[in-house]
Amino acid sequence: MQAAKMNQLHDLIDIDLNFYRENHDDLQELSDADLTTHYFEAGYREGRVAHPLAERKHLVASLEKAKTLEIGPWATPLLRHDQVKYLDVMSKQELLERAEKTGFKYDEAVEIDFVSRDGSLSVVDEKFEIVMSSHNLEHQPDLISHLNEVSSVLETYGRYVMIVPNAMYCFDADLPRSKISEIFNAHNEKREAHTLGSVIEHSALTTHNDCVAHWQDKGKGEYKRLGVERIRNAIAAFNSAEGAYIDVHAWQFEPYSLSDILGALIKLGYIDFRKVSCRGPVHNTFEFTLELFKSDERSPVWDKKSKAVKPVMLPQDFDAKTYLDLHPDVFAAGIAAEDHYISQGIKEGRAYKRPHITETLVGMRPNLIRRSLTKLASPIFSSIEFFYKVISEKAVLKNRIEELEAEIRIFGPLLEEAKKVTSNLDSSSEAHRVKLEQMLVSGAPSFRDEALSPDYGTEFDWQSYLKANYDLDTIKVLEIGSRNVTGSGYAFEGVCSKKNHTGFDIGKGENVDVVGDAHRLSEFFDAAQFDVVYSAAVFEHIAMPWVLAEEISKVLKVGGTVITATHFAYSEHELPWHFFQFNKGALRTLFCPALGFEEIQCEHYLPMVGRFADGCSEPLRGAPIGHLYCSTHNMSRKTRESVGLSTLGGIDWRAALKEVYQETNYPNIETPGSQSLEKA
Repeated sequence: MQAAKMNQLHDLIDIDLNFYRENHDDLQELSDADLTTHYFEAGYREGRVAHPLAERKHLVASLEKAKTLEIGPWATPLLRHDQVKYLDVMSKQELLERAEKTGFKYDEAVEIDFVSRDGSLSVVDEKFEIVMSSHNLEHQPDLISHLNEVSSVLETYGRYVMIVPNAMYCFDADLPRSKISEIFNAHNEKREAHTLGSVIEHSALTTHNDCVAHWQDKGKGEYKRLGVERIRNAIAAFNSAEGAYIDVHAWQFEPYSLSDILGALIKLGYIDFRKVSCRGPVHNTFEFTLELFKSDERSPVWDKKSKAVKPVMLPQDFDAKTYLDLHPDVFAAGIAAEDHYISQGIKEGRAYKRPHITETLVGMRPNLIRRSLTKLASPIFSSIEFFYKVISEKAVLKNRIEELEAEIRIFGPLLEEAKKVTSNLDSSSEAHRVKLEQMLVSGAPSFRDEALSPDYGTEFDWQSYLKANYDLDTIKVLEIGSRNVTGSGYAFEGVCSKKNHTGFDIGKGENVDVVGDAHRLSEFFDAAQFDVVYSAAVFEHIAMPWVLAEEISKVLKVGGTVITATHFAYSEHELPWHFFQFNKGALRTLFCPALGFEEIQCEHYLPMVGRFADGCSEPLRGAPIGHLYCSTHNMSRKTRESVGLSTLGGIDWRAALKEVYQETNYPNIETPGSQSLEKA
């Protein structure tokens, strides 16, 4: 970028030079002047984060506890605290009904404080420090009037905080950027509904919404033929609305253009704001953030917490897997480790790394040691000798040795390994050593031996299977439950490109192409459309999994593969939508011969250690529970079309039962009625 052009644009984007330098290793030695040059010549185009509030999660985290009005929360409000109120075009009950009709997941409905049928803010009768909206601005028919309505409900020191689609990297990528002249035209017309042109553009001229592909410039600059049928449908929808509002994008912005337009509207006196703060694009996302400030006056509440504006950055040694291991409730909730730690974990004092064993045991009451050691199982198994030295040497623990003995029985397998190091213990612990060895002799089972038994299995390498058996350039993959809720990213990275992948989920989000109810899969896709149907941690959330098995068979080609990973033994989560746990027999039953399936592999994996809680009655109290695994996986091939599906629309599951374990009996039953299923 030429220096003259850069000087014209640099005041449109806010960058924090210290933040930019600290978060990019290759920029550590640059001066402030060189950093500025670098950002506007390269960083903006590369999507480098140059401001602490450029990303959605950091922006939202910075807004806690300010009195806020959130516009259009729909099913996924950004803010949840006692100082936030919500405005939408529907009431809570209407949103729930709409969610049910569309199959959208709406687990955490919020009360809508202000219901505005036309979307205006005239129903709001109080002032706020902040008005917040996400992907809302581009839907406003009259942008100028909307901004002035927002200003009217803000305190004198208030601000309008927005997350806006970046037209360069979303489905608007093929459309031209909106011009200020068009915005003035809409305002002059007092536009309340979108034009025919906007409806045609949104419905017939948009492209895919794969932001990663847009960042890679896939398809940009190529001419695309007009879809006449799509245009015809858009015109028909516009005419049938008879002037009523149709929800489409009216405006297409990128950070430079929107910042420039808003700055011009401020200088011309058309909107009641004083300053715009816009941040640049973020790599592999399709949105950017900005704020409009009503004045230079600062909120008294904000002044007290001004240091909180800069978001807390993750510690350098933060490890997402360890954080989720330490906090299973976060994993169960499907929240990304990084997001949870920044927004809640720091305040709650949650650990993000495993403490050294000495930090955990010294000075701790014995009845807490067992609970802590359960969480620290890995370091304990590698530190047996040190563990016993701590027990024998710390006076505070010696005084409670009997209580410890009662609590320690859960560690039978640990004591078995400790036999090798008992000779190193000092003589003062001799009586204790004898008692512990007596416990071991009583036959406490070894969880470690059990976990390594032949039927343990391993995490299945489905990626290698697909690479060996399919042409990855032409493979068609359907992923059920594709929404990225754990931060793990794209499941098929290195296997197939996103152009060959269709993401299906109950809710909108990253990696989702089609939103719907999996129980009705065949209503969204053609018969025999896919080579592979994949799901991970989904089946436990399906109310009628046998229905989904039928639906998968319908959309899968003969010769295609279904890959399923789900929970065998795990805590309830995503309630009330958690229905089943599955062992190998359950998945074999679902993907049975009657549906045309032949098993390739079916295994348990991720072994777990369990016991009955101290609150249980004897003899269960403290007793170990064996053969526990977190998950089960199944990979099966569709060898033929199911007669039941093709002729009746579904199989006779009672008849199908005869093909499942037909050579076996129910264990330890001698009655005539328990003969093989084939004879029953």
